[in-house]
Amino acid sequence: MRKKNRVALNINGLSDDALMGKVQSVISSMTNNPNFPAPLPELDALKTAVTNYEQALADQQPGSKEDTFHKNEARDAVEHAFRMLATLVEVKSNNDLGILLSSGFEARKSPSPYGRLEKPAYLRIELTSKPGSVKLTTAKVTGAMSYFFQYALVPVADETQWHTVGSTARTKIIDHLEPGKQYTFRVAGVGADPTIIYSDEVMRFVA
Repeated sequence: MRKKNRVALNINGLSDDALMGKVQSVISSMTNNPNFPAPLPELDALKTAVTNYEQALADQQPGSKEDTFHKNEARDAVEHAFRMLATLVEVKSNNDLGILLSSGFEARKSPSPYGRLEKPAYLRIELTSKPGSVKLTTAKVTGAMSYFFQYALVPVADETQWHTVGSTARTKIIDHLEPGKQYTFRVAGVGADPTIIYSDEVMRFVA
């Protein structure tokens, strides 16, 4: 499946000056840009919001709560208009990275694939209130997209005795076990690398 190119806003935590510089750069790149022909109401809305923001910054007096309130309102309006324009750019660029970047916006980076995943640090087994049921919880495995939880009756003579249950969460409830029997459990993270490394086995009698 072809990767979907998305806009990276990267505006959280920016100072007022940094936000203004970022927004002005996008406005400059999109004005008279043949990839985004006028009319563009979203671009016009951002320009208006920026004008109001600039005025609020100029009017702000040190220590004035009222001025700070108006400045923050103006900033919120700029951020909202910036997001609306980003949505428009994603749609009109039609997944063309070159067109997206010509807008002045940045593109989201693809996450770097992890190699072989680490062995899970622990596996906790808890009995539930339901007979023949246990709750399994494992440590987070960095890079794991899902987890394989396995269980088998003790003793385990060969690998074919293991039953596997997949989950995207680190917690899994396994039902329909035989009460009074001892089971052994293990878990592994599943990622891009096909190698599966299971945790140490944990044994538990099922109630």
